[in-house]
Amino acid sequence: MFRFLISRTFFINLLIALALLGGLLWYSLRFLEDYTLHGQTITVPDLSGFAEEEVGAFLAERKLRYKVRNIIYDVNKPRGTVLDQDPEPESQVKENRTIYLIVNASETPKVPVPNLVDETMRRAISILETRGFKLGEIEVVHDHGNKVVGFKYNGDTISAGFKVPKGATIDLIMAGGLGMEEVQAPNVIGLGLEEAILNIKTSSLNVAPPRWDQETIITSSDTMNAIVYKQHPVHGKNLIKQGSYIILWLTMDAQRIPADSIAASDSSGVSTPE
Repeated sequence: MFRFLISRTFFINLLIALALLGGLLWYSLRFLEDYTLHGQTITVPDLSGFAEEEVGAFLAERKLRYKVRNIIYDVNKPRGTVLDQDPEPESQVKENRTIYLIVNASETPKVPVPNLVDETMRRAISILETRGFKLGEIEVVHDHGNKVVGFKYNGDTISAGFKVPKGATIDLIMAGGLGMEEVQAPNVIGLGLEEAILNIKTSSLNVAPPRWDQETIITSSDTMNAIVYKQHPVHGKNLIKQGSYIILWLTMDAQRIPADSIAASDSSGVSTPE
C-alpha cells in the first residue's frame, strides 16, 4: 500500500484528479459570476415626473422592468405621472430588476357631495373645506331662515350624494328671509385674500374679482401674501343685501392701510373692527 502511495501512477492520478477538481471549481465560479452578474450593477434612474407610458421603453433600454404598485390622486402633480418609486433613484441593482412605482391618477376621481341643506353658512363652508371642495358663488333666495336650501355644480342644482370631481367648486343657495335680509359688510382690511374671502362668504356675501396694487404685487408669491387695504362697501356704514358683492383692493405695502381700519380676529375666527 505504501509503495502505491509513492508510485508514479499514484502521483499521475492525483494530478489528474486535482486538475479536474480545479477545472470544475473554475467553471462553477465563472457560471456563478455570469448568473449573478457579479460586479455588474445598474444605477436606478429617477423616474419622478415621467408619464407612465414612457417608463417601459426607458427602463428596457437600461435592462430594467417596472410595475405599478399603487395609483393615488395628487391635484398638484401632472396626471398619469410617476410620484414615487422603489428602489430609490441612484440605487445599485442587478439586471432585470423590477422598479415599483406609485403613479398619479390619469383622471380626477369623483366623490359624493355631502348634504349641506339646513346648515348655516359657516357650517357649510367648514364641511366643504373638510371634504376638499371649494366654495363658489352664494345665491340668496326668498325663503324662511338663514340657512342653506340647496347647492349647485357647474350651474346645475344637485342633491347630496351626487358625484363630482374631487376638489370641485360648489355654489351655495342660501335662504335670505322673505324680505331678503340685509347684513353689514365685514371689516377685512389688513387680512390676506383667503381669510378675507372666508369672512365675506360667512356673511352670505360674494367677492368680486380683486384689484391688485400693480406697484407692489409683481410675483405669484406677492399675490399669495398681499393684504387688503381697501374694500367696497366699507364696514360700518350702510347695510347691504345678502348675496351682494364686495370689491377688495390688495397690496404688499402695509403703510397703505389706515391704522384705525385694520380688522382684528375674535375667538371665533371672524374678523371684527378694532
